[in-house]
Amino acid sequence: MTVDNRFKPFSLLKRYTTFLFIRYQGLHPIGKVAIWLVVLFYVLAGAFIIIITPARIFQALYDFADKLASLRFGWLILATALVAVSFPPLIGHTTLVTLCGFAYGMKGFAIASTASIFGSALVFVMLRFLFTRRLRHWSSQNEKWQALEAVVASRPICDILN
Repeated sequence: MTVDNRFKPFSLLKRYTTFLFIRYQGLHPIGKVAIWLVVLFYVLAGAFIIIITPARIFQALYDFADKLASLRFGWLILATALVAVSFPPLIGHTTLVTLCGFAYGMKGFAIASTASIFGSALVFVMLRFLFTRRLRHWSSQNEKWQALEAVVASRPICDILN
């Protein structure tokens, strides 16, 4: 007996929905509240965009960018905001890059790219220092990670580059 391919996506969807519902039921109440808060945030954000309209939102961003461009250290404010947004789980990176473009045109690319790279590097270094012990503990218990570390350690760097 063959299965009609038209119904495979529906059976796959049903299986994943069942799996997710079972995982949801096993969550702690705080986890359930967190999920519903995230859902509420996205519903409200979507409603905000629909009600306000993207044209009015971008006009407000353009007006704000114009004010930032007239400030002496407006570029520093944008760069600092981009570095701050680099720390997870903050959102707004794309909006700030758009503000850089609105305020400084093509020169805004230099501000946005430099601040983004600096923020990413800062986050990497901080997380590396903060979670080194936990990462070593986790990697000592994970067999796949140990195998990967053994392969990387056994090959000299010149073999990897060639």
